[in-house]
Amino acid sequence: MGEQLNQPSKETPESSENLRSMILEDLEGRAQTAEVVILNEIREDVILFGEYHIPEFRPLREMIRDLLPKLKEKGFTVLSIEADRSCQENIDRFLRGELTAELIASEFVISPTLDREYVDDWVAILEQCKKLGLS
Repeated sequence: MGEQLNQPSKETPESSENLRSMILEDLEGRAQTAEVVILNEIREDVILFGEYHIPEFRPLREMIRDLLPKLKEKGFTVLSIEADRSCQENIDRFLRGELTAELIASEFVISPTLDREYVDDWVAILEQCKKLGLS
């Protein structure tokens, strides 16, 4: 089983702008930003990002999107996302260029916890995966 990083100093960031630069402790106990820890502390081939499905966590989704090229350079080839199983075939078709972003966005159910911004963020992540050739 992979190593776990220490938890962030705050349970939920007060400001969404601070989420991306949230300070974590790396495996040696040094204070680092979340991005630095993710890129420098990878010792396994799987990284799990957890989030609340709320607007305040948009910077985390943006950080995931922005980290994908660097993660690909480190050898990562697959992104797994939390979505209804029925979406898988169309996500695969989107990644192969057979569906548009608008069609793939319609796959995600909009609800009070999955607003349009949330869906748009994940579609942007999928678009980045498509651009990078990730599956």
